[in-house]
Amino acid sequence: MKTKQIWQQAAQLESFSVAQIALLLAMHKEQVRKAINHWLKQGYIEQVNNQKRNKIYRVAGNKSPRLGKGNHDGKKYKVRKVCQQIWNTLKILQLVSIRDVLMVTASGKNNVILYLNTLERCGYARGIYYGNKPKKWRLLKNTGAIAPEYIINVGVFDKNLNQLIEYNRPTKSQNKAVNTNNTISLQQ
Repeated sequence: MKTKQIWQQAAQLESFSVAQIALLLAMHKEQVRKAINHWLKQGYIEQVNNQKRNKIYRVAGNKSPRLGKGNHDGKKYKVRKVCQQIWNTLKILQLVSIRDVLMVTASGKNNVILYLNTLERCGYARGIYYGNKPKKWRLLKNTGAIAPEYIINVGVFDKNLNQLIEYNRPTKSQNKAVNTNNTISLQQ
């Protein structure tokens, strides 16, 4: 919020100093200096004079920096966090049900099933059925602390191995396509 105010004030002025912005916004000079130095390194602001003290700056070009706290998208971070929670649970318990995972993650049942099935298709886990009880997954390949990152319709990217692991089994739709193409009619 404060960095946004600093940027807006700087963008309105043709040239400015740290003291001038701090005075206009009633902020500490150090807080303003820190933001301006950050933008200076990123190329959003340029220094007009070559003095060591009383530096004068101006906004460079029409681009503005990303303002605010943390990840602006939020979605990718949330997906990574959920995958990491599922991965940690699987590493600790070795054999998990959906119920076990749902207790420790902030995700829905469908997302948990999708990730566990993806791990199974990539060879990291195996789905096990116990009679008519719900499916459980057993960890087969523990490659490290960082969870394999789910990539839609491809597989997972394992940062521990720095390697893309693609699905090693055909999907249900691929199985149906194979079966329909290779069927032999016994009735004649």
